[in-house]
Amino acid sequence: MRSILASGGDDTRNLLWRLMHGELDFHNTPRVFIVMIGVNNLGHLGQYAGQAAGGIRRIVERIHHAFPDSPLILPGVLPSLRSAWVTSQTTRLNHMLRTYAAPRGRWLHYIDLAPCLQTGGKVDASLFMDPLLSPPGLPLHPCAMAQARIARHLEPLICRLLGDYPHHLLPPRAAYCGVP
Repeated sequence: MRSILASGGDDTRNLLWRLMHGELDFHNTPRVFIVMIGVNNLGHLGQYAGQAAGGIRRIVERIHHAFPDSPLILPGVLPSLRSAWVTSQTTRLNHMLRTYAAPRGRWLHYIDLAPCLQTGGKVDASLFMDPLLSPPGLPLHPCAMAQARIARHLEPLICRLLGDYPHHLLPPRAAYCGVP
């Protein structure tokens, strides 16, 4: 198993460069890709949703061209509490990504992860680690509990694509020991 790991501050240009310079040189065909990028294009670079969407589309197309039999999961850009402008651009970008993925549903699967970072339908600052740092930062990076929520939200789709079953539905011992 291999992951394409991002670095802090990565945007679509950084990932696209790596994909063009060896990051897709796998010995075995990956069974599934999860392409989760774009948050830094909006906040860090101040790009508009359409600019970020173009970069994400190029990344998705590059991966699909290299591995046409591997499905791709395209999570929406995670919400944050950085500014009203970033929030509006995130909403627009996610709409563009959902629209882009819809006709490509055989191999490209959009999933909205925003509910994982919300309480009562609103982004919950307590689900981010940045406000807990010293000095505190604006809520951007999900805390461990929010990451667990994201994993549980992704798991059914990943399992469906891999022909598996959601492991979090098993009793805890059975998931690890094979014992009921």
